[in-house]
Amino acid sequence: MTEQDAAVIARIVEEHGGDPHRLMDIVRGVQEQTGYLSDDKCQATPRFPH
Repeated sequence: MTEQDAAVIARIVEEHGGDPHRLMDIVRGVQEQTGYLSDDKCQATPRFPH
């Protein structure tokens, strides 16, 4: 994963307020913005407490 991808992920998470209920929106946004949802990108998304 590139630094640019990490910045995109951080921006998308921020746009959704870091809300764990918006996880699918966050993942969808990462895929749309980067064109591909790799394991690295999935692992870079925040881990929300259960």
